Amino acid sequence: MNNETTFLEKFGLTTTNINYSRSLNSVVTEGYTSKAGNTYFNSLRLVEGIIIKEDIGIGHTHSFLNGIKIYDLKNRTLIAEQTFRCEIYSKNALRVHLKKLLLDTLKKASQVEGYKLDMGRTLSIIEQAVNKALNQDQSKLFTKQLKGY
Repeated sequence: MNNETTFLEKFGLTTTNINYSRSLNSVVTEGYTSKAGNTYFNSLRLVEGIIIKEDIGIGHTHSFLNGIKIYDLKNRTLIAEQTFRCEIYSKNALRVHLKKLLLDTLKKASQVEGYKLDMGRTLSIIEQAVNKALNQDQSKLFTKQLKGY
């Protein structure tokens, strides 16, 4: 998976082993296990010109969402991030956090640029993007994106 590694390294996501996870519908990095027995890894998703990196931890009883980073594919820059403490991982929790993080990012950017957002349209676009990130086959999206690298 040399192309995938090169692609991810452009976003500061270095890894020697990445694979597609059907259960998460995302590309996952090789994890590591701490001395306490918890396993940590990253889950990666592509959608609408962004890459979403989820920091996930698997403990004895629960899986946790430890953080989210969103990168701009075109400019290869970090555009948003949030860390969490004791946030139990679920698709619904991820959906809620992604929508809020994207909305907050767009609000700040629009203020800096002097634009007024149409909130109805903005929320609709965010909803569509998050649904694609969570529901579209990520293995196909990564394969398509990698053709340019």
